[in-house]
Amino acid sequence: MAKAKAISSPVATGWSYANVPPAQYAAYTPPQATPIAQALADGGGGDQTRPPFDFSTDPGYLAALAAEQAGSAQLDASMRAAREQAVVRFGDPGLAAAFGIGDLSPLTAAMAQQATTSGISTLGQLNRQRDLNQQTLQNQLAAHGIIRSGDLGWRTGQNQQNYAVDLYNAQQGVLDQLASAAASTASQKQTLHTNVVNALTKAYQTYVGNPDYYGLAGTTPSPTTATQAAAPAPAPVVQPQMPGFTAPAYPSTHSTAPVSRLATPSPYRYQTARNVRFG
Repeated sequence: MAKAKAISSPVATGWSYANVPPAQYAAYTPPQATPIAQALADGGGGDQTRPPFDFSTDPGYLAALAAEQAGSAQLDASMRAAREQAVVRFGDPGLAAAFGIGDLSPLTAAMAQQATTSGISTLGQLNRQRDLNQQTLQNQLAAHGIIRSGDLGWRTGQNQQNYAVDLYNAQQGVLDQLASAAASTASQKQTLHTNVVNALTKAYQTYVGNPDYYGLAGTTPSPTTATQAAAPAPAPVVQPQMPGFTAPAYPSTHSTAPVSRLATPSPYRYQTARNVRFG
């Protein structure tokens, strides 16, 4: 018996529709895709669809983001307080902009001015030291009778120069402290932001490794999973028996019921009475 000749694909042979009989097109059946090829065409997931990645619902990311927001607000408040304290301690409200405060409150400005007037601020102490030095040099020149000489002007100029140097050094010291505090604040904010980025990265890794955490568990299971879940339990194993032979039933000598020692009569229950009778 001769085998049926397989009909080749009209497209594979290079023929066009113009020179191929319609009967050959009708008899040709395209090959079916294999399960592996079908799975690759579906994206490797079968009937299941991967839900979109929504990082706004990840608890780790939300906790890190809340910590960053709260920590940044606290750091900003601490930095603001440090700048205001620097203005008050230095005693010059006019340096608020140089110290990083664009909207100095009237209360803080009044406190700084009061500290300078009372002589307890840095500026007030520098002014007091300048005035004391000026009075000292005038007293020295008057004691020698040369208060009206040119030495008074020269010494006064030197005293003012020393005051300017001390004032500059005091200002630079405050600016250096504020710059160090600002750098520390920026570093702490960067750490908080790094924690947010790490939490976001971890959330994405969790999504890639466990898409069930992002809603896939609530979708309809695949037919393969449903078939495995509905499979009947295996039948119990039955011990094979020889034809014409029945295993005798041996009574069990072991009782599974618990034995109470209180219900068992004691063999020495009459011993005490007998000892009393013959004692």
